[in-house]
Amino acid sequence: MDTPENAYKTSKTPLRFVSPEIIADAFLHSETRKVDKTGCISFQSKLYEVGLSMIGQTVDIVYDPADTQILTVEHKPTGYSGQAHILVVGPYAGKRPRLPKTMLSEPAKTSRLLDVKEKKYQQYQNAVRRAIRYSDIGGDDNV
Repeated sequence: MDTPENAYKTSKTPLRFVSPEIIADAFLHSETRKVDKTGCISFQSKLYEVGLSMIGQTVDIVYDPADTQILTVEHKPTGYSGQAHILVVGPYAGKRPRLPKTMLSEPAKTSRLLDVKEKKYQQYQNAVRRAIRYSDIGGDDNV
């Protein structure tokens, strides 16, 4: 019986080396996530932007546990493969700034509908004042 070292040294089979990319892929981790209605996935308490085309789909994310800045997203039924980056909320996503006073709408001082109604009411009041009263016909003072 030969030792493994002797068998290695006396072997006539040529050595085969595996590429570094294949070795790196062998140590990647994989998880499954569902893409939400904004096109994002949640991973390790962070949001990653996948894309609007994957909304509602269940995707596999492949990542290096030492570097989770960029995730590889794979969707086997469609053959989609892409990268997801951490969602960064920009400066324009905060509170809406106040508008200058010149751009603010002013409350209405009058209403055209109410003006027309007021005018009709005044006309009605004038007509009522000119109406003949039966108490005025008799001539007696407050009989």
